[in-house]
Amino acid sequence: MNSFLPLAGKKALITGIANADSIAYGCAKAFVDMGGEVAITYQSARSLPFIEPLLDGLNQPAHWPCDVREEGSLEHVFDAVAAQWGRLDMA
Repeated sequence: MNSFLPLAGKKALITGIANADSIAYGCAKAFVDMGGEVAITYQSARSLPFIEPLLDGLNQPAHWPCDVREEGSLEHVFDAVAAQWGRLDMA
């Protein structure tokens, strides 16, 4: 890992991680590698087994299902982020 960590102390919400090949996972990994902390969302409980193996590489982030087709799902994620961190630097 690079000793220069430009995102140290920054907190980001990364949405839509589906598997190791998803762009969202690449973004989350890059953010963590640059010193940031991430929380992630995935579509449903059915997709959780595909993202669980990725959590170690992201420093075991907070993670929640989020299906924007379901009313209140997005609000639940932002409430959980607020409760955990109190702020969000990037989404």
